[in-house]
Amino acid sequence: MRRLAVLAKIQLVDFFSKYKSGMGLRARRARLFLYLTLFCLAFPFIQMSVGVYQTFSILGRPESAVALMYLTVVLFMSFTAIPFLLSHFFYGGDLQFLAALPLPVEYIVLAKLSTLYCYLLIINSLVLAPAMILTGINYQLTALFWLLLFIVWLLVPLLPLLVSSVVALGTVKLFAPQGKKNLLSIFFGFGLLFLIIGIQLLMGGENSSVAEAWTLSIGGYFRPVQWVARLSAGSAREFLFFLLLNLLLAAGLWRLIPRLYRSALHSVNQTAVAKGRITYRQRRKAVQLLRRNLFILLRQPVFMMNTLLILAVPCLMLLIAVFTGELPIDLMVLPENRNRLVVLFVTVTAAPALLLNLSATAITREGRTFWETKVLPVEVWDNLRSRMWTTLIVNVIASLLIGLPVVLLFGIEWPVILSGAFFIFTLTRVLATIDLLINLYRPYLDWTNPAAAIKNNLNVLFSLALRPLFLAVPYFFSFCWTALGEEKVLCLSGLVFLLLHFLIFGSCKDLMIRKFNQIVA
Repeated sequence: MRRLAVLAKIQLVDFFSKYKSGMGLRARRARLFLYLTLFCLAFPFIQMSVGVYQTFSILGRPESAVALMYLTVVLFMSFTAIPFLLSHFFYGGDLQFLAALPLPVEYIVLAKLSTLYCYLLIINSLVLAPAMILTGINYQLTALFWLLLFIVWLLVPLLPLLVSSVVALGTVKLFAPQGKKNLLSIFFGFGLLFLIIGIQLLMGGENSSVAEAWTLSIGGYFRPVQWVARLSAGSAREFLFFLLLNLLLAAGLWRLIPRLYRSALHSVNQTAVAKGRITYRQRRKAVQLLRRNLFILLRQPVFMMNTLLILAVPCLMLLIAVFTGELPIDLMVLPENRNRLVVLFVTVTAAPALLLNLSATAITREGRTFWETKVLPVEVWDNLRSRMWTTLIVNVIASLLIGLPVVLLFGIEWPVILSGAFFIFTLTRVLATIDLLINLYRPYLDWTNPAAAIKNNLNVLFSLALRPLFLAVPYFFSFCWTALGEEKVLCLSGLVFLLLHFLIFGSCKDLMIRKFNQIVA
């Protein structure tokens, strides 16, 4: 067991060190920015849990908040764990080293699962723990019950851990030989996104009764929901049932997961035989550069999944808001709601430019293969422009696909469509230029996991932090000159963005070329 503990410690240290190095945090002061960012990301989940408790506490059933949060955290952890498990098990870059160790495969699997367990325990602390603590305080539990609740908090991740391991390792065996194993990450990533947005809307005031009925209905079939709720209210008998269930789950992890891991590892190591003919076609350099940048984005599953998930956020929020009645179409089309309708149209269609900062990782995504682009017979400025145009093409196409349903649903007028398109196009151009400048100043090429290039990257946080400054421009025009109208505000804001874009182009062109030449892969 000592060897297992040492291997688990190595896996945990390696995971968190990769996360810190991916963020580019070398100085101690920079880590404060990371901790502040993590706190900002954790705060909405804690607020959601506290809000659910307050809703059910007013109704006199605070234990129902624990039941709902337990069900939420189980689903949330299960969807989160599947892509994490696939990446950590098969794309961590340590398979060849672990295979050479004189250790049984069970130790390797459990050591990797320990990292995932700690990750799920953090999620459990943000979603379930606040509601559980507040409910225990409400019922004035004794020290013994607080100890039992602490044990339950430690045991909650075991069920999602087993379910996600079985699903991920079992389905890899089916999809890997056909080269489609990465579709699992995309599918469960979309499922997680839909779950988060759906639960957030379901927590709303008028929907609390629906959420409670939904929880009670599922709790009738899934008894751990009832056990955790009753335990938080002061019933000790349910703890024995919950403990027995988790002991059986731990035994299942020990016996089942290593067997699935062996089978999945064999499937992943199979090489697919490429079929078809290789053809050569002469194309312009600009087209070839655009194709190269797009293929880097689309052929790497992690990059593609991250892009699709970000673009799906405004679509899912709009669809759920319409279907749940939070955004009634018949009221939004009324003349007195025209201002809100214009804001809705511009916000939804501008979401790709605001959320999808592809230029902030345009160089980082190439990683250690960046030397290839430096030996191409292409001018540096053409190379840089192709990266900005890649971002512009992806964002504009996404804005068209998102904005078209809004136009059809709400009947947006042509003056608003044209002024909004000009605003979004100029906003996308200036953001793409600034994001690329950020990446040139802080290139990060020495990554081993693709997720480190786009998620655990401080450049992404820097670029997102600049977005509110650009949103202040239309707010300034509408606040200072209320008689301008929505179309003129959008046009003036677009002119400001266009002017800023040309100023950056004129003053920073030589700087960007010099920074590009200084990058060493």
